[in-house]
Amino acid sequence: MALDYPEEHRREALLITAGVVLLLALLCFFLRFSGPNPPLETLGGDGVELNYGLDEAGGGDVQTLATAN
Repeated sequence: MALDYPEEHRREALLITAGVVLLLALLCFFLRFSGPNPPLETLGGDGVELNYGLDEAGGGDVQTLATAN
């Protein structure tokens, strides 16, 4: 599919696209995931377990009696 844009607009588009891609690449490079503070182990577990009842492990009539935190 041929584009009918003048050459100056193609150059602008290429430079803007390259700049945005470079910015996103740098953002992904410098940002990192940091876990919760304090760690979940000190709070007493790894989160909340949910029973959606959608598969073999989650289905059935047996429900937990554990109370939510």
